[in-house]
Amino acid sequence: MMKGVQITNIIKCTLELSSGSYTQWRNLMELAIEESGALDHINWDAPADPDPDWRTVDLILKRWIYATISPELTGMIMDSSRTTQRLYSALAAIFLNNKQQRAIHLISDLHDLRQNCLTIAQYCARVKTVADALRAVDHPWLTSRRASATVLILAQYCAMVREFWHMSWRLLMR
Repeated sequence: MMKGVQITNIIKCTLELSSGSYTQWRNLMELAIEESGALDHINWDAPADPDPDWRTVDLILKRWIYATISPELTGMIMDSSRTTQRLYSALAAIFLNNKQQRAIHLISDLHDLRQNCLTIAQYCARVKTVADALRAVDHPWLTSRRASATVLILAQYCAMVREFWHMSWRLLMR
């Protein structure tokens, strides 16, 4: 079932060291792996004596990981002797360890974020991505009422804009 699956058709984002998209990438990767029935490859160490089928699945999953991360991250974790579980753990360590430094970087991204040429939906999606990344590093910024209200208002505004464009399109198609 896994052979021939082009993971980049399923996971449309590339995980980058400088982005706040680790949580999104991880959720999408786990969905794809679960759908393939191979969660044991990221949740547990390799069996003591893996059979050829297990090794094949592990190689496919490693290829999936490498295909969906940036060259910079690939260089940081690539090791032919590592199993999928070890690669996956190495990525988690990069993004979830050093939480304080990661939070400082993400808050800086959030403060520097400007709509400029982005659509409202793109802008809101970027704010949500950074907010999710801050949540992943347990940053208290999201526990403040002001921050939560800001993210909620932006999310509601994006939903209203999407609904407006959807209704406009339907009226034009009549």
